[in-house]
Amino acid sequence: MMRRIAWRNYTNARFQYTVRYPRDLLIPQGESDNGDGQRFLGRDGATLTVWGGHNTRGQTLAQFEADTLSRLTGNSGAATRRKRHPTWFVVSGITEDKIFHAKTLLVSDMQKSFEFTYPRERADVYSAVTARIISSFRSLGTGR
Repeated sequence: MMRRIAWRNYTNARFQYTVRYPRDLLIPQGESDNGDGQRFLGRDGATLTVWGGHNTRGQTLAQFEADTLSRLTGNSGAATRRKRHPTWFVVSGITEDKIFHAKTLLVSDMQKSFEFTYPRERADVYSAVTARIISSFRSLGTGR
């Protein structure tokens, strides 16, 4: 039987987004100096990175998705799930040694994103929390 997982919220004041993370599995590393987000690290190589930014290049959601997949799949990976809504997308996939999940919200001129990666051999632990992280990541407004 899997033990009960304790959850904690991280809310970003500058870009107005929130996400829930499993506090027993991921350790906050402190908000970035410019206040755009934070990284959470697991003792086993898992990483959750959340950030926001101004869409100064005027990228479309499809362009953000293509850039995200290119970065996360690298030379050896593949997407296993893609879902797009008019204001957000979710992608998941695998590489030789990692599983990844990402979500980006495009709200007004703000981009709000997270990327969650973990070792493939830890899928039994992290697949149980991934859906909750994805569904909890949301915008709290326009970010202004």
